[in-house]
Amino acid sequence: IVGPICESSDTFGKYVELPETRRGDLIAIRSAGAYGESMASRYNLRDLPRAVFSDEI
Repeated sequence: IVGPICESSDTFGKYVELPETRRGDLIAIRSAGAYGESMASRYNLRDLPRAVFSDEI
């Protein structure tokens, strides 16, 4: 699972099997940590992360 920039560190996981997905599908990454927004960067003109908070996930 990789992000939108051309950096080897822009990954969320390796050897992760996912069901078939399509553009627009949401994937929950439950253990991403608490600093996704505060440590976000606009490097390579990427968008800031979107976050959804729910106790139902």
